[in-house]
Amino acid sequence: MSKDFPYEDSDFYLDNFTGMPLLALNPNLKKTGAIAHRFLGQSGRYDIVFYGIGESDGQSAFEILVNDKTVGKKKLPLSTEPWEAGEAFNFRIRNVKIKAGNEIVVQGIVGTDGEEFSRARWLKMELVRR
Repeated sequence: MSKDFPYEDSDFYLDNFTGMPLLALNPNLKKTGAIAHRFLGQSGRYDIVFYGIGESDGQSAFEILVNDKTVGKKKLPLSTEPWEAGEAFNFRIRNVKIKAGNEIVVQGIVGTDGEEFSRARWLKMELVRR
């Protein structure tokens, strides 16, 4: 879950607005932000599955890095609801080499509809061993 990332000293905060524990950026404070987590699993190749949240007030974008190297990025589509979870807002990065002790970083960028800002909300990231 996103809340398993150490968010207390990051740019993200724990957002329970949706009733789910999401990490989000406060667009009044920051338009971009990053959060890191040290990988303690077994070294190998993994698919990274990112579960984003669509928002109606802007298209958030995310970039995933492993040891400072970008392995994938995606701009999420607009939602027709204030917020929405589902396949349209998830993405998979295939066959990423990750070593025990590597730092995995999620960078978020808020979007805007010209009047309001999204919050770059996300639910979780899963690593699926290949």
